[in-house]
Amino acid sequence: MNKNNHGEELMIEKISLNALHYGNDVNNRYFNQVYSDSFPDYEQRTLKGRTRILHEADTFCAWILNHEGENVGILGGWHIGEWFYIEHFAVDKSLRGRGIGRLAMDHINAKFKQVILEIDIPQDCISFKRLAFYKGRGYVSNDITHVHPSYKVAYKPHSLKVLSFPRSLTAQEYDTFEYQLREVVMTECFL
Repeated sequence: MNKNNHGEELMIEKISLNALHYGNDVNNRYFNQVYSDSFPDYEQRTLKGRTRILHEADTFCAWILNHEGENVGILGGWHIGEWFYIEHFAVDKSLRGRGIGRLAMDHINAKFKQVILEIDIPQDCISFKRLAFYKGRGYVSNDITHVHPSYKVAYKPHSLKVLSFPRSLTAQEYDTFEYQLREVVMTECFL
């Protein structure tokens, strides 16, 4: 049996993605709980915005990560041209450190082939570990000055590091991503 550095069993099987649908109360509650537990308020849509986006946004997808019949995390993202933009990805906090994130990212990379995501600019131990995790999954850093629009009026836009898989973005691809982020992903009615 494989174990991590803390002696906990590692999950070595596959992760499945179960689509989140508008009106599925049990899965929506789980998604919203993990979402709220995993992201600071300034990186969260309102509950109304999350509900509306799930119901109305054609290019948005949300999934519950599942392992052997147990919900283990969430993924929400957007189709942007040939790329898939991961807006929110989180493993249930009670299950972190067991290899779920690694399995999920490997599944996502195989499913979408070209992926974009943002992380905090590395400044502390946690943010450097996050960068190392994604680089270990094949993601590359893009040397781009990137500012993410704010989700809520009370917060200012914030700088993030753009990562992509399996290669760096071209200038044109970044411009397309940045335009879609401002004009579609961050549309006020979805916040």
